[in-house]
Amino acid sequence: MIEVLYGLKISEGSKVNFTQKCYGLLEPVESQIKSKLAASKIAHADETGILVNLCLQWMHVMSNEHFTFLRLQTKRGPDAFDELLLQYKGKLIHDIFKSYFGLTNSSHNPCGSHITRELDSLIEDQSNWAKKFKTFYYELYHEKKSINRQNKVQIFRRFARILSAGKMEEPKPYRNGSRGQLKKSKGLNLLLRLQKYKKEVLGFALMPQL
Repeated sequence: MIEVLYGLKISEGSKVNFTQKCYGLLEPVESQIKSKLAASKIAHADETGILVNLCLQWMHVMSNEHFTFLRLQTKRGPDAFDELLLQYKGKLIHDIFKSYFGLTNSSHNPCGSHITRELDSLIEDQSNWAKKFKTFYYELYHEKKSINRQNKVQIFRRFARILSAGKMEEPKPYRNGSRGQLKKSKGLNLLLRLQKYKKEVLGFALMPQL
């Protein structure tokens, strides 16, 4: 940009020096961001695959409404989690990635946007159970939490009915050849994750702090 605007070329050595100087100056900023996130009652965590020198790596993020901390790691799972995430003691919002549920210092609620995105994909493929679940999910979101808590038993029963119908709708797991793990459809994978973490999935509608 500087070359285009001003006709000035910057050497590779200068770029390295600029980067190292900025890295040092940003250290107190990074520390402040980490401190604010560690003290936050609610935080969000996610990881996204990106290419670095044509190799797959993972951009890990932890954030709240005011602060965001990004880290680049070669791994996605628990081996890539830093101390900030491992020691966090608040409510952690994330996708239904199994590794996050292994963080025992924090409590958990799956991210509604991630769940909705998967449901929408299934609905595009004419999934009846996904359509019913999304309607149910959004009804809970728009209802008062006090009402939801009064109807807790009915909510869990409706949740179970929709997933039971979904199991009948989704194709059975299958195996290519005589060896290897059984393959499941995208819909069945989502359904099983929703079932396994049902209390966390419904927590947003039932817990007053959310």
